[in-house]
Amino acid sequence: MSEQAPKKSALLIGVNHYGSEEWDDLKGCVADVEAADTYLRDLAGLTNIIKLTSPAASGSTRDLPTLKNVVDAFDNAASEAQPGDFVYIHYSGHGGRIDTKFPDFKPNQLDEALVLVSAEEDGTTRRGGKVDYLRDVEMAYLLKRIADKGAVVTLILDCCHSAGAVRGRGAIRGVDYIPSAWLVERPLIAPEATLRAAWKQQSPGGDGRGASVMRHWMTSSRGIEFLAACRSDQKAQEVASSAQNKRGLMSVCLEDVIKANRGSLAQLNCEMVYNLVANRVTKTIESDKVRQDVVFGGRRSRSFFGTGQMSQQLFANVTRVETLLSGGTRVYLDAGTAHGVHKHDSFALYPADREFRDIVDYNEQLAMCTVSDVDDFNSSGKVVDPNPNGNPMKEPQIERGCKAVSARDIIYRHVMSPREVRVVPDVAGGGGVSEEYVRAVERRIKGEGVLVNIETSDREAFFEVRAKPSDDFTISFTPNVTTGKRATVEVQSVDKLLAYLAHLTIFYNLFHLSGSVSGRGGISVEKIGYLPNGVEPPEPRKFDPKKGPSPPVNGRRPLPSEQEPIEIAAEDSVGIRVTNTGYKPVYIEVLDLEPSWKVSRIYPSEDGEAPIQLSPNESADFYVIMTAPATVQHSHQTEPYDTIVILATASDRANFPAVVVPQLDESGRRGGDPSPVRREGDDGRGRGVAGPTMFVQRVDVLVIPPKSNSVVDGLTEHIVAA
Repeated sequence: MSEQAPKKSALLIGVNHYGSEEWDDLKGCVADVEAADTYLRDLAGLTNIIKLTSPAASGSTRDLPTLKNVVDAFDNAASEAQPGDFVYIHYSGHGGRIDTKFPDFKPNQLDEALVLVSAEEDGTTRRGGKVDYLRDVEMAYLLKRIADKGAVVTLILDCCHSAGAVRGRGAIRGVDYIPSAWLVERPLIAPEATLRAAWKQQSPGGDGRGASVMRHWMTSSRGIEFLAACRSDQKAQEVASSAQNKRGLMSVCLEDVIKANRGSLAQLNCEMVYNLVANRVTKTIESDKVRQDVVFGGRRSRSFFGTGQMSQQLFANVTRVETLLSGGTRVYLDAGTAHGVHKHDSFALYPADREFRDIVDYNEQLAMCTVSDVDDFNSSGKVVDPNPNGNPMKEPQIERGCKAVSARDIIYRHVMSPREVRVVPDVAGGGGVSEEYVRAVERRIKGEGVLVNIETSDREAFFEVRAKPSDDFTISFTPNVTTGKRATVEVQSVDKLLAYLAHLTIFYNLFHLSGSVSGRGGISVEKIGYLPNGVEPPEPRKFDPKKGPSPPVNGRRPLPSEQEPIEIAAEDSVGIRVTNTGYKPVYIEVLDLEPSWKVSRIYPSEDGEAPIQLSPNESADFYVIMTAPATVQHSHQTEPYDTIVILATASDRANFPAVVVPQLDESGRRGGDPSPVRREGDDGRGRGVAGPTMFVQRVDVLVIPPKSNSVVDGLTEHIVAA
């Protein structure tokens, strides 16, 4: 029997009329759904479309967006779903917050909810004015049932509180809090334990060593991508689409993007659609007092109207070079708003044959340019600095085909800062080497090395390279000036020496990042205990400390000592609380710097996933699973602990690849070996690169062997005692 071909279907829900004195009717939700029906059929090729609207065009209760009809539609989608199927879901209507049924993992004691209608058997709106609803936990369960069948879901939410998991009064879609008196009393749509299991995601695990973090379902659910009209603390606006009609602002902008690209929809991935829609929404809102920031979650590389993953380009291409009459050079790039490019962004330009396999490859650019003009898919800017690093260079050969990468401040100004190195003969090694040999090694470092400069003054260099006969070297350095201890790494060959110096420079630039970035006070980090091996860590959880403490976690134990480095047994999970103490929203990214000199991004755990966002004064708890560190042969590491680096930036995407640099003894590309480091899922571009918001803190963790006593017995005793 041949396999059934993958199919595409859609569920469209629009609610104008609620039939309640407590709820203002909306004007444009049904129009949103009708517009979506048109472009899905005419442009995206979908024909299997179910519409639930109020008022229902058919006048029948089966076409109203009641809880029963909505759940039945989700159930049918799940039962019919096959691997490779695509399901498009669009909701336009009111959103709000209601008292939670899950206080243990809802720290603010509220559930986000989509507001539905409640109808009598004859199809008329139920008397009494109460409305029905769908909780975020229930929505997670319904979506997960579809995704678990191997189907892919695109979810569009044009309502208030849509970024929390899920339009107030007049031209606003939603209310902040919905009293229980306004709602129909009903049981949950599934057993409580089943809903809990659907809400919690399994740990994505790691690649063998290091640390990992549980994921939050709305930012990283497998097979589910969502586009929400606004952040949870904002309002979704309605705008006039004609003299008589209104529409949801995000829905209008989404329709405009789709129609504008009707001939190339197959080339649009989720990130492109998100960038284009967000840009149109921002431009449409003229008031300085109103903000509506479109939010995206899921895999950015997935096709917006399909299931395929689209390879993400690591760079833009220079398509034209123009010599200006006023002097200078303007370059034109094949990247625009769809790729996250904004006016005033800075790009680094590279030769056409430059390969980007790890962060080291982003050094030694030809020139920099500042973007001054941007449209949907193209941009241009003037070359502003042909000598960005202050090194003697020839006039840059900028030509068509050169590569351009957004010069993120975090990479170029901090992580990619070169360190000084001094080469000396190893007089203690016996035999010795000549001064001529030392000069020859220095010439190799000057000519081929990256991220290091030869120290020629009397100042102490960060790296001291002791040269021995037969191209053997010892790299010596002091990672922590407080302890003053010297670490050493033995290297065989000049090629390996160059690779190791670049690798260690990146590692220690990250290691010292919290001390070099200005304004580190924008976040605070505290240690909140640990979970023994055997206790499943919860996903990162957000809460507002001003409204109450984070709910307790069963099995959490206090740390024996908070003095760093913290001692944690292998496979235990250390709890870290991050609080946004600044005045702007930030996105959280977590790196693990291991004693083997490997650097991994442990949150977000997978490429293409969105970091968790913290509004001012919001906190989030992260539980990091620690594993036994690897060892690097022929080395002496004076800091044998993991350093957990917590970054808060304005970028809603990860600043680093999943593996920033590999274990040190695997870093040999500069010596001719292929590098295991790839920038997968991150296109190297970002917003506001001229001066992004960035704060950094760190926690040092010493991983010790597992305790000999039974973790399960001790855990059981602890929970019973609690």
